[in-house]
Amino acid sequence: MNTNDISVDLSGGFDSRAVLALVLSSNLQLDEISFHSIDDKLHTHKEDFEIATLIANEFDFKLNDTSKMNSSTYFYNDMNVPVAISLYTKLSFHNQMYWKFFKLNNPRYTITGAGGELIRSSSQSPQSIIEKAEKISYDSGYSTKKVMQDNLEYLHKESYAEMGHSLYRNTRARYHFGKGAVENYFANIIGLNPLMDSNLNKLKSYSKDCRDTNLLITLIYVRYCPKLLDFKFDKGRKINDSTIDFARKISGNYPMEHIRFAQKHSDIKFSTGSNDCLIKRENIDEYLKNIFLSNDFKKYFEKYFSSKYYINSAAYLEEEKFFPLQKIYPLLSLVLIINFIKNKDDDSPSNLIEWLNTFKQEKINIPLNYSNINLLNNYMTARIDLRYDKSSVIDLVKIDGDNVVYTPKWFKNSNGMIIESNHGKLDFTIKSDKKTNLIINLKSIDLRDKNNNRFPIYIDYILFSLNDEIIFNNHKLLSHDNGYVYEKVINKDEYWNIHIEWKPFNKESEFNNKFFIKNYILNKIGKEKIFIKSVLKKILKRQ
Repeated sequence: MNTNDISVDLSGGFDSRAVLALVLSSNLQLDEISFHSIDDKLHTHKEDFEIATLIANEFDFKLNDTSKMNSSTYFYNDMNVPVAISLYTKLSFHNQMYWKFFKLNNPRYTITGAGGELIRSSSQSPQSIIEKAEKISYDSGYSTKKVMQDNLEYLHKESYAEMGHSLYRNTRARYHFGKGAVENYFANIIGLNPLMDSNLNKLKSYSKDCRDTNLLITLIYVRYCPKLLDFKFDKGRKINDSTIDFARKISGNYPMEHIRFAQKHSDIKFSTGSNDCLIKRENIDEYLKNIFLSNDFKKYFEKYFSSKYYINSAAYLEEEKFFPLQKIYPLLSLVLIINFIKNKDDDSPSNLIEWLNTFKQEKINIPLNYSNINLLNNYMTARIDLRYDKSSVIDLVKIDGDNVVYTPKWFKNSNGMIIESNHGKLDFTIKSDKKTNLIINLKSIDLRDKNNNRFPIYIDYILFSLNDEIIFNNHKLLSHDNGYVYEKVINKDEYWNIHIEWKPFNKESEFNNKFFIKNYILNKIGKEKIFIKSVLKKILKRQ
């Protein structure tokens, strides 16, 4: 189809600029193309627009000139259609929906840099993916991390370093960009994403003589529009001069061949629905919010998940101002999937919108807002630090409840893990791969004020036992800096069942004011001594 309704996205990053290089080298009439760059108040877009403007001025084209877009637009009367399209295509993968209330009467072709991170340097290392999964799986982070670590190492012992990139390409990127492309297609916007080309993605992003993984995308700049390398990239990113020189050498060895091709496009036809709809254009987010906050949905959700998850999510939804539904969409998708699996053989609605409409929008009462819930949790959260010899590995065989388990980066001279729980009782089992010295430190969490000064939270530990041997069963009021340390040598393959009980600070707690003041002063004096010593050293060096 002949059309000049073509749009090209441009930011300050690597990917859209690589695609722009292809456009600039294609001898297209730039004054017949629309170039789009986000220009809003978000600080993340400010630098992007500034860089895009410099490039536009250099190559003599205008940004965000909509006069070239000549397709008329049909706006839906029935909001069921755009809501269903967005939820069906993106519900489990996107945090923000950006509803499309329209369908273009003629196709518009949008050229983007989507998928560029698949062919260049990125942060998608195996470790980064494991850490992200651990963060997302907040209440079972340790076990999630361990399972992923073991499986990744097993699957790719030879090329572990490349595993993260492969995982990102196959388990996230193709679905993230692909689902957005499907949604656009239903709006008659045809996404053209050259950097997701299957043949391009078969190439390595580096070579044995140039290990920089930005080599492939640099080759695109050098080969199609090297002048684009004269402009800075966003966030202080840059391409090494040696990589640019190597790309020039490769390009010189392979003469350019220009290929023309045509692709047929069939129009989109589907029912636009009726005007009998509960959803209105101006209240789509409110409609979904009211469903999640309804008594009916709460009861259904709590059949499969804890009430704590629901209350925290509902409180977040009420309080958050910036895209509040972004934490709710994953929960909606989980409940939706469970419903379709469990009720596939009965008369339950199979249509997504019909299913949502089965929940009567009778709003629940949320007892506390999200901030207060989390603030109060700080005062009832026990922290248990486990440290052991660096040569040893202790496996967390079992842990009851939804607790937070993680290993901080500052555990340098030993191995270990930290467990945080606000349940008042904790049972877990550990096993070591060899004889090791285990140090258990019972304390409170590290909480700080706006000036980063730590202030004490007191947790009243009342029972601590190992394999039914009671270590103590009296009140011990402990804080982050004044914990209870217990050491024990444990042997290889021994199972140790650890039981701990505690309460927040209460009327039965034994607060020894003199003890805490003494420790506070000693701690302060120690810090002052260190400061004075460091100042003296600097003075002596200058002399």
